[in-house]
Amino acid sequence: TDDRLANWFDSVNGGGTGRWLRVLKLFVIVATGLFLCPAFLCSVFCVVDVVVSRRLDLHGLAVAGAAWLPVIVLLCVWHWIDSKRGVKNE
Repeated sequence: TDDRLANWFDSVNGGGTGRWLRVLKLFVIVATGLFLCPAFLCSVFCVVDVVVSRRLDLHGLAVAGAAWLPVIVLLCVWHWIDSKRGVKNE
């Protein structure tokens, strides 16, 4: 009975949830790419600064870590979207 009811709700819904998830996943992919470039550049700058100055710069490490934070969050959202699609397809 639950399967028939779920199928009925899916047919009435018209797949709107799947479309919304595809748009959200596309946004996450583009945003991840946009945040990935500055995060990589901050990391390279931090490594070069540590090598040139021959000392550990905690401020540079904090900036590089903060630059990677949005990338990590977006990848977690991407994983969440894929897990939602897996539940819907089963």
